[in-house]
Amino acid sequence: MQTIRSLAGRNHSIPNLIVALAIGAAAPCAALAYDDRGPSPDWAAWETFVQAVASAGVPGVKQLEFETWASDEDMYENSPPRWPAVGTPRRPGECTRTFDRDAAKAAGFPDDGCIMEEVRRNWAAFRYLVSRELTSRAGLAKAFEQGLKVDLPADSVQVKADWIRIGDLTRWSGLDKEDIRRSYYTRTEKTASGAENRICSGRAASQLEALEKLDLGDIRA
Repeated sequence: MQTIRSLAGRNHSIPNLIVALAIGAAAPCAALAYDDRGPSPDWAAWETFVQAVASAGVPGVKQLEFETWASDEDMYENSPPRWPAVGTPRRPGECTRTFDRDAAKAAGFPDDGCIMEEVRRNWAAFRYLVSRELTSRAGLAKAFEQGLKVDLPADSVQVKADWIRIGDLTRWSGLDKEDIRRSYYTRTEKTASGAENRICSGRAASQLEALEKLDLGDIRA
């Protein structure tokens, strides 16, 4: 999981693919409550992750909860930003090789392998960012001028998922396609050039990391 994620590249558009998400639902032993201080960070992180990768519960649709949330494209490429309606088709993403090729080779990742990154945010994060106009350069410039303090609500969640072709995973892991489909979450995306097989390693963040570190002083109108 960690190795796959460390190879991730930036994304944007791709063909008819079958993809998969590696899911670990067992919390580590260290995820115990602190005495009189509430849940530990491990506990909270695993609880958030399990909720994000639960079934979305949409009849007749194979979808995880986080797959129904707003994507980068929904938030940053639409004006105004839009929350996706139930059943909205996913936009094809780009399978890239912008990761560290030497590190990938050392890890045994196929030379011609590629990774697609998907980023989605839940309603709490979407509402906060959109209501403060933090989804455009003009909005960020305005926030800087007003001295806005970016402080996302505690229930904000961002999920980043790295999708890899199942064919690449079979060569990397030695597992056959049936083993992969039994062990990982898979999905099919429509593209013009046919079907490509993929797998994904994902993680959930209880705060939006990019905005936690955002210095509005770096934004200029």
